[in-house]
Amino acid sequence: MKYKLFVADYDGTLGGFDGIKEETVRAIREYERRGGKFVVCTGRMFKNIRVICDHYDIADIVVSYQGARINDRKSGNTIFAEKIPQPLAVSVLNSLKSVPVKPAVLSDSALYYSEDSEYIEMYKKAKIVKLVRVKDLAAAVAGGEFDALKINVICEGITVKEFMEKYGGYGDKLILNSGSTRLAEFINPAASKGASVRFLANYYGFNYDEIIAVGDSTNDMELISGSWHGVAVEDGAEELKKIADEITVPYEKQPVKFLLEKYCL
Repeated sequence: MKYKLFVADYDGTLGGFDGIKEETVRAIREYERRGGKFVVCTGRMFKNIRVICDHYDIADIVVSYQGARINDRKSGNTIFAEKIPQPLAVSVLNSLKSVPVKPAVLSDSALYYSEDSEYIEMYKKAKIVKLVRVKDLAAAVAGGEFDALKINVICEGITVKEFMEKYGGYGDKLILNSGSTRLAEFINPAASKGASVRFLANYYGFNYDEIIAVGDSTNDMELISGSWHGVAVEDGAEELKKIADEITVPYEKQPVKFLLEKYCL
């Protein structure tokens, strides 16, 4: 077994709204049976990804909210927690009011939003997370109604590229990346996917050369750009493939299964 820790993004890498293919599930279970540690690392809410992993009984540890939470899947206990500082989250949300975008805030309790969007409609149809509509996201965060673990921004009147050029100047205070062609995301740098891999390396006591991580989107840049072996899915973002140590098969050919069989089984 070349890699003792396997960290996989979920959407577009491991699975999607239709679940995970059974062949991939079998490969993960065999990897875990042999002593490998398999971790799902996603931007989704913990409650959502936990249900998925419970269904297949895979991944003892789950990273959610792009790294803002690391939880023991079975007990639900939180191993690591971080959020966007309240004043900074309020500042960002207020500044977005003058831009043609529709933000949403992911918190432990729910996904909060003020306006309907294709992103919100997708979750309404999927019925996998609690959705709460509020009048003013900034005011709600300022009033302590919920914490901002991650701020998602749906770009409808501006391109993601234009938005990121306009709002990418937070320095080391926030990471701004993109989850899809219409979605931008603000996260705390201490809670990135890359920070999660570093945390897990220490948690399990693994060296970086014992770790492999795979993703498909630009929000996986931190996930695969560390000192471990970083892999990009073949039909993933071009920016991601440029920094990857390896480009693997496309999503349709089950990249997680392919990599497990190549290196670990």
